Amino acid sequence: MPTITAISAQVKNKDRVNVHLDGRYGFSLAVAAAHGLSVGDSLSDEQIAARQAQDSLEKAKQQLYRLLTSRPRTVQEIRRYLQGKGYDEAQIELLVTFLQEKQLLDDAAFTEYWVEQRLTFKPRSQMALRYELQQKGVSHEVMAPLLAEVDEAAAATDAAHRQLNRLHHLPWEQFQAKLGGYLQRRGFQYETIRQVVNDLWRELQNE
Repeated sequence: MPTITAISAQVKNKDRVNVHLDGRYGFSLAVAAAHGLSVGDSLSDEQIAARQAQDSLEKAKQQLYRLLTSRPRTVQEIRRYLQGKGYDEAQIELLVTFLQEKQLLDDAAFTEYWVEQRLTFKPRSQMALRYELQQKGVSHEVMAPLLAEVDEAAAATDAAHRQLNRLHHLPWEQFQAKLGGYLQRRGFQYETIRQVVNDLWRELQNE
């Protein structure tokens, strides 16, 4: 079996080390994957493969940390991401479990974040939010209680107010058609749209 003759930190990446076997470069590992290795240790092919598999998981963890800093993700999004990177199902399950244990992956927390962001910046209906969350793999059981708290009328009114600057000068027929179409594309129901459009039209006339 080859013997470790040197373990040295990489010059450009201090989080990785180069492992030399019998005086020659053998392979590189993340520091975490190299834990427990010492100069003088002999390694079988199976032991080397196991360390490299652990190294692959450490690389994936770093990729996932970077991915999750931009915004929360769902379990399904993470699974799809890892599948696209070529990880097998066993590795994916280990990584998903790791993130869940670290409280970095939680579909309920993601749903709360997603709904809050949408209602704050791009208001839309419960139906539209449900569709978006389904596309991201959130189950009905997880999303239902959070979506039930969405005030459809308030969301539609908020969305409509954001369009008034470019619609307020239009005659009633055009105002109704354009604002109604805008709200319809965001998933709001007819009765909600009718009420909001009428209320805002009266508000504009009173001004």
